[in-house]
Amino acid sequence: MITYRLSTHSSENLMKLENIATSFGSTLMKSNKEENQTMSVIGHGVQMEMQVISDIVSSYQQLFDV
Repeated sequence: MITYRLSTHSSENLMKLENIATSFGSTLMKSNKEENQTMSVIGHGVQMEMQVISDIVSSYQQLFDV
C-alpha cells in the first residue's frame, strides 16, 4: 500500500502515520456533520476517522491480500 510505504520514509518526508491519517481521513470517510453539532462532537468524529485510517494503513497486510 502506497500510504504505508510513504510512512516508512517519514524521517525524510515528514509523513508519519498520523499525518497520513489526517490527510486521508476526511477524504476517504464521509461523516454526518450537521449544522447544530458542537465543535467537540465534530472533532471527535474527525479523530475517529483518523484512527480508522491509521488502523487500516498500519494493518494493511492483515486486511488485504498482498
